[in-house]
Amino acid sequence: MSSNNSECVVLLHGLAMPTATFRPLEQFLKRGGYQTFNLPYPSRQYPIATLATQYVAPKLREVSQKATKIHVVTHSLGGIVIRFLMQETDIPPLERVIMLAPPHQGSQMADWLSQSSFMRWFLGPVLAELTTAPDAFVNQLGPVKGDVGILIGNRSLIPFSGYIFHAPNDGLVRVDHAKVEGMKDFRVYPTTHATIVFNGDIWKQIAYFLKQGCFEGS
Repeated sequence: MSSNNSECVVLLHGLAMPTATFRPLEQFLKRGGYQTFNLPYPSRQYPIATLATQYVAPKLREVSQKATKIHVVTHSLGGIVIRFLMQETDIPPLERVIMLAPPHQGSQMADWLSQSSFMRWFLGPVLAELTTAPDAFVNQLGPVKGDVGILIGNRSLIPFSGYIFHAPNDGLVRVDHAKVEGMKDFRVYPTTHATIVFNGDIWKQIAYFLKQGCFEGS
């Protein structure tokens, strides 16, 4: 954590991604006067519930000892981890939550990757929990509450993604599958699943949502 502001933005990366992916955004938020905590967790090693309760929740409680308000910005899997914690676990109140490309209704790419024994091994137990199967973990979660904003891209770097999704997507998540009941705001930008975290227009919308509880232009 950094800065003397009593508001802290916790950053939660996606599956198989390092905390380094959030460092440019972290620096941007610091310049805006926020404390930041770029939270690492072993995303490939454990199921979502374990990641949430044993690795993320304790860190949120630590942050709550130093900050009067806690905001969260997530990428991909990070949004599902926070969604689970918001409804299942006793964690400190979260002021505002911005989710980048969360697979709230599962991902057809996870369906496709799950057919590979190598990918099941490489990505770990979370992969099966992120499929579009009705009984998949992600599809058993309830609505979100409070100030939750979602941003997703509609561009893909994967040439064959159109054959997997058959709908607008960011390469890993279908645009309409990023939506979740109870969200406060939702926006689509011309960016990809991987590059959304580095997009300056996305950063500006994050900053606006942190201040106003909605995206600019809403």
